[in-house]
Amino acid sequence: MTSARFPWVTPAGALYDWSSVPGIKQAADRPIEKIRLVDGGYFENSGVASALELISTMQSASRRYGFADKISIRLIVLTRGGFPTQEFFGLSDLISPVLALLSARESRAPLVIDQAARLFREQALTLSQPATSLSKVELLDLYYPLPLGWRLSALSTILIQAQNGIPARCKAAGTPDHTEMAFDADCLAKTVEQELD
Repeated sequence: MTSARFPWVTPAGALYDWSSVPGIKQAADRPIEKIRLVDGGYFENSGVASALELISTMQSASRRYGFADKISIRLIVLTRGGFPTQEFFGLSDLISPVLALLSARESRAPLVIDQAARLFREQALTLSQPATSLSKVELLDLYYPLPLGWRLSALSTILIQAQNGIPARCKAAGTPDHTEMAFDADCLAKTVEQELD
């Protein structure tokens, strides 16, 4: 399982590629190409790139089978903010390349989310694609930064669940009711609830 291989914590996975030896079925005495695999979050940790691939496949299938005008695709993205900001300025010449690489990796998610929003806006101008839309929910760091990982503490789980979206907290005009604690997901949940009705 490569999706649980986190940087500096677990080693990269290995895959032996037999196809690198053409025409050889038993290649015990021949060199086999070894491929290293790591978590996809190294490249893009929002999952939106994978969602765009899935949406593209769904759109192609809907056109092929003649029901493109009958479906609507809504992509809901949960995110923790935009581009990273530099907070450490020590050892500038020595550590700048490492910080630049890490910042490039963290910047990939907001870039892909913006790409998806732009793509859906362009598709809305044509009638050749099923209706698509993107809604973005910003998860807030309540009381402390939320750690993201396979296993969350009970408190982190509660803080994330509190932001899941409660339609009753959204006013009819589509803005959160600020008389009580409200979140981005409240009005989104109300919109989805109305669309499903």
